[in-house]
Amino acid sequence: MSSWVYWEQFTWGFSTWQPWNDVIKVVDVSDGTPGTIEFILTSAPYIWWYKGIQVVNTPVWFGTAWTNRDDHGPRSLIIPYIPVFVDNAALEFVRTGWFGVGTGMYKVGDLPRYNGKRVTIDWRWDWGADTIDGITKPAPTPPVPGA
Repeated sequence: MSSWVYWEQFTWGFSTWQPWNDVIKVVDVSDGTPGTIEFILTSAPYIWWYKGIQVVNTPVWFGTAWTNRDDHGPRSLIIPYIPVFVDNAALEFVRTGWFGVGTGMYKVGDLPRYNGKRVTIDWRWDWGADTIDGITKPAPTPPVPGA
């Protein structure tokens, strides 16, 4: 079952606890197409396992954007902004979980805040050691007060 998180956590790098060690960050929010919300997913070059995003809590299936193995994106998920389908929906972050099964791990609501925007999300780290091939796990940094 997915844990609820807040968009603000992604602005400085959302970091999870053991055993997953995920670090996910919203790296850019820019103007997109009016009447749509576009989420773009990328993953770091040292991430091998499946990572994806999908919209849940809605009667409409909008598809999924994913990265896997050597394909680190960018992958785009475009959602038409139709209030009845989007206002109570959530963006769910999916990853390979136990036994290799794609598992919804985190979800965040309030999608209407991004109507007409393009949101780029980078899955920067996942489970494993603190370093991989000499690359140190990035530490999330808290926001600067008043910034």
